Amino acid sequence: MNLASYQKWANHRILKAIHKMPSDNYFKDIKLPYGSVHATINHLIAAHHLWRYRLAKIGTLPVSLVHIFHTTFDDTTNAINILDDFWVNFLNKQTVVWYETHNTIEFQDGRLFTYANNQWLNHFWHHQSIIRGQLQTALQQQDIPCNQLDLIFYLMATDSKT
Repeated sequence: MNLASYQKWANHRILKAIHKMPSDNYFKDIKLPYGSVHATINHLIAAHHLWRYRLAKIGTLPVSLVHIFHTTFDDTTNAINILDDFWVNFLNKQTVVWYETHNTIEFQDGRLFTYANNQWLNHFWHHQSIIRGQLQTALQQQDIPCNQLDLIFYLMATDSKT
């Protein structure tokens, strides 16, 4: 099982629920860590760009982790879908050697850290799950239903055994 496929599935489900949110609430600062639901989704996009640059050596680092890449829900959703597809396709082409290869990454504060690519990916997937949890909380506070996002529900939905 590739966690990129799970991420794509979970992002699709959360974005489908967010689509039901009134536009005013979507853009309103509701005191999420990144302010609005819109800004929070744009943070997901920034993280995608950051880790795509670090691990796939594609693109550039985002201007900041709070940069607003897209101004509409549709453009934001489209960007998430494209980035999710990138990860699924990119990771399906990688060998075990790539996953086990150690990669030194410099953080914004100048510190260097070295871990295997699979450990960096686990960090990225975990981060994405935390942010989706924040979005799910915003939906719950507005009484907007959202289907389960837990990994076990993905495994059951896709009948993944590996």
